[in-house]
Amino acid sequence: MLATRKNGFTLIELMIAMMLGIIVVGGAMSMYISTIRTSADIVKSARLNYDLESSMQFMMNEIRRAGYWSGAVTGSNALDNPFMLGAANITISNATGVTANSCILYSYDGETINGSVDEEEYYGFKLESSTIKIRYNVAGTSAANLTCNAGSWENILDTDNIETRISER
Repeated sequence: MLATRKNGFTLIELMIAMMLGIIVVGGAMSMYISTIRTSADIVKSARLNYDLESSMQFMMNEIRRAGYWSGAVTGSNALDNPFMLGAANITISNATGVTANSCILYSYDGETINGSVDEEEYYGFKLESSTIKIRYNVAGTSAANLTCNAGSWENILDTDNIETRISER
């Protein structure tokens, strides 16, 4: 009787082929995960840069308004501008327990055309806890208590995004 040779793979050949397949698939998955992670980091960095640039532009535009007076008509004396006198003038100061020169306070004739500083025309920015905060016009604020710690301050940046990017560096 003639012995016929059967075509096929042995168990060892199948195991080696499977092991090589697993190594190739594992390498491809590793590269895919690395690419996704890098892509996410780039998106976060771009968002942070956009947020910071937008905030800086907003701050520059607001601070440029400091001292604006609707009563400044032809022939008026600039020394009479109530938004440039005393506590209403632009000041850079320190908030207690915060880095030096981390707060800027200013005023401008933003809501009324009465020509005098009222309690709702004091504004500011401060750096606190890795974010920038803004002070909008707050009723009840007067020149006497115009400080970096008084009033209501709101974040203008996404603090989670900033904290995440700082901790990753």
